[in-house]
Amino acid sequence: MTLGSDLIILITNPIIISVVLAFLTSMFLKFLASDEQTFKSFLLSHGGMPSTHSSSVCALVVAIYFTEGITTLLIFSLIFAITTVNDAINSRYEIGVHAKILNKIMKNPKYQLLERVGHKPIEAFIGILVGISVATIVHFVPIAIILIRSILNQI
Repeated sequence: MTLGSDLIILITNPIIISVVLAFLTSMFLKFLASDEQTFKSFLLSHGGMPSTHSSSVCALVVAIYFTEGITTLLIFSLIFAITTVNDAINSRYEIGVHAKILNKIMKNPKYQLLERVGHKPIEAFIGILVGISVATIVHFVPIAIILIRSILNQI
C-alpha cells in the first residue's frame, strides 16, 4: 500500500465521511441561524443552533453501527457521544451562565468572559438529528462513495 492509496481509503471511509459531513452541515445551519455579522466572527463564536459537537458524535455512532454493527467500538462511541452531549448541555451551558454573572459583577469591558459556550437542550437535540440524518444518508447512498473512489483513483 502506498501513501496515496491509504489516503484514498481514509477519505472515502463512510465513518469519516459521515462525521465530516455532519460537522459541515451543522456549521452551515448554524451560520444560517446566526446573528453574527461576518463569517470570521461566526467562526470565533461558540454555542448556537444546532450543536456541532452533538451532530458529529451522533454521526460517529450511527456510522459505526451501520459499518461495524453492534460491537465494543459501537458501545465505546455511544458512551463518548452521551458524555459529549451531556457536557455541551450541562457543563458548558452552566459555564456560560456563570460567565454572564461574572461579567456583570466585574464590569470590565477590557476583559469579558465568553457567555455563549454551551447549548440549550433543543440545540443539542437538533444536532443529534442532523448527525443521525447525515450518517443515514451516507450509509444509504453508497453510490456517492463509489463515485468518489473512482474519481480519486483516476487522479
